Order: sequence, then structure tokens, then C-alpha cells
Amino acid sequence: SLRPEHLVPCHTIPVKGEKEINTILTNYRDAIQWVRDETIRRANRGDDLDTIAEDMSLPPHLTGLRYTEEFYGQIDWSAKGIYTSSLGWFDGRPDKLYPLKVSEAAIREITLMGGPEKVMETADRALAENDSRWAIHLFAKLVDSGRVAPGSETSVKEKLATAYEQLAATLYNLNGRAYLLEAA
Repeated sequence: SLRPEHLVPCHTIPVKGEKEINTILTNYRDAIQWVRDETIRRANRGDDLDTIAEDMSLPPHLTGLRYTEEFYGQIDWSAKGIYTSSLGWFDGRPDKLYPLKVSEAAIREITLMGGPEKVMETADRALAENDSRWAIHLFAKLVDSGRVAPGSETSVKEKLATAYEQLAATLYNLNGRAYLLEAA
């Protein structure tokens, strides 16, 4: 309503021109509103939190704009935040009501996968093949299980840090990249 000629946002580049500012702010507002509304629509339809976050993307008219790219935030993160702040932590999946402790589940999963040595081999291979998300998943399971060979705890954590760095190098999102690098 102030009809500014210049806009200097906190996280992106300055914008010049009343019409350009109005277009950007309108589309940005519409994108945020769309993510919020779509999250609630899908929750009301019975979709679980993970499905909503994994499948969500902006509608075509808001996609590909430099100011709606996922540089500072991410749609899946926003969908999760909207879901949990609006509806709570329970997404209707009964298996999430009374799960095993993380450490207990990790111990059983590591055993099912052939033991810590086999999981370490697979995680090492994933890291070597730049399959960083899978490597992170497996190294984290080893850490969570507490079932790594004595003396190799540091090695597992170092490899996990390397996988974080590897994944960070592929990310456009500033916050996600920075967090992974800080964790490494």
C-alpha cells in the first residue's frame, strides 16, 4: 500500500520499481498461501506428513521465478512446519503412535541388514558413489544403534561428516547447506 520504488529484503537482492515490487510480493505471498492451503487440503484428505512433504511443489505459474526458488527455505520444510503447528505431531499413521525407541529400531535394523560390518561396507560404497543421502542414512543408523566395532566410533562419525559435506555441495538451499556443513 506504500507503493515503494525500492525494496531491500533481508535474504535476497534489492528490487527496483513499483510494478516489479508489487509483482514479486504478490507472487511470493501467493506461493506461501498456496503451500499453507495445499498442506491443509492434503491433510484433510488423509495424506500423511511424509507424503505431503515429499510430493509438494508450487503450481506452474509460481514455479521457476527467481524469488520462489528454494534458496532460503524449502517447500517440504514449510509443509512439515505448517502441518505440525496446525494439526500437531500425529499424522494419522498408526505406526507412529507407539514406535520403538530410535536406538532399539536401529539395533534391529542393523542386525537385519547383516550386522554393523555389512552396513559399514554398504555405507562406504554409497559414499564412494556419491549416494550421500543413503550413506547418511546408514551411518546415522550405525551411530543410533551404538553397535559399531570398538574403536571405529570416530571413523563412523568422520564418514558421516564427509557424507554431510558431500550432500551440502549439491544443495541450492543456503540454510540446508550451511546446517550440514556446520554439523560436519
